[in-house]
Amino acid sequence: MMVLQACKTTKEEDYKRASTGAVNSLYVVVSNDMWNGKVGDKIRSYFAAPVEGLSVEEPMFSIKQIPPSIFADTKYSRNLLIIQKADEDAAGISEDLYAEPQQVAIIKGNSEEKILELLDINAPKMIENFRDHEVLEAQERMITSESKEKALLNEFGITLKLPTTYIITTQKDKFFWIRRQIQKYEGGLLVYEVPFDSVPKGEAVKSKMIADSLPTPVDGQLSDFIVSMRDSIGKAHVPGRNPETMYMITEKGFAPSIKTLTIDGREAVESRGLWEMKNFIMGGPYVNYMIADEANNRYIVIDGFVFAPSIDKRDYMFELEAIVKSIKFKEDADFDLKKYGLDKK
Repeated sequence: MMVLQACKTTKEEDYKRASTGAVNSLYVVVSNDMWNGKVGDKIRSYFAAPVEGLSVEEPMFSIKQIPPSIFADTKYSRNLLIIQKADEDAAGISEDLYAEPQQVAIIKGNSEEKILELLDINAPKMIENFRDHEVLEAQERMITSESKEKALLNEFGITLKLPTTYIITTQKDKFFWIRRQIQKYEGGLLVYEVPFDSVPKGEAVKSKMIADSLPTPVDGQLSDFIVSMRDSIGKAHVPGRNPETMYMITEKGFAPSIKTLTIDGREAVESRGLWEMKNFIMGGPYVNYMIADEANNRYIVIDGFVFAPSIDKRDYMFELEAIVKSIKFKEDADFDLKKYGLDKK
């Protein structure tokens, strides 16, 4: 049995047409019989699983099933999952097989039971692969503003790919509020920093880097620290109609999810949950990233949140994630100093 591996199946010099498809879309090539049975149920349980951190369930990928008989019409889609019965069992991912950029995940089994087994083994890695490449695709589609990048560079020594639709509305005391406002939707990124040794050791956190000193983490729990940190920042910088009584806090009835990851070669913590406006009916999902910058004795914190009542929020949250994961630190070996008019010394 072959387990998941990435591979190139065509020559680099071969001409490839541009792939098609919306961000977070997935075409599944599988027979109607399998799609309507246990195999289809298994595919949906993985690839259409609910996105973490949303108050209303939305699928990780928008899936469309395609029977093999009409596969030729959709083979240029950017994300493909191909399920086949075959004499030999195999599972893998091919890059730019029919178009570019493109990711094609393939599972072959000599029976439905074997296909189900291979899905259990390989689906998590396939999902991770699809999502990583969707982040890159989202970043490629962004029309960015170098002037906003330079403002972050001057304040924090970092850059982000900030689309021109995002406006820096607050810039003070090592704190940025970057907003995007369109009809029926408001999103934003809060950028600030906290001391490296404050996360989370249980002692009182005393920081001059932000307006208020942060509360003590409860029992040294990272999740409690993140909630306290967010609530402190919300009270100091994200007011409601009455700033004295209304400000952003973390919704306590929804336990945030936390995972560790690597962003720009640095250790990071991702937290997802729900926010609300204290004493006011307003709220939505958030995703918070704490990115370790040990050389400068700090964590860069970037908190993305969305307010979009009555409409889907998955893709808006994904855009915020893609922006955060575009981060570059001035100290990075591949940082483009010349682009920002900096001395190379």
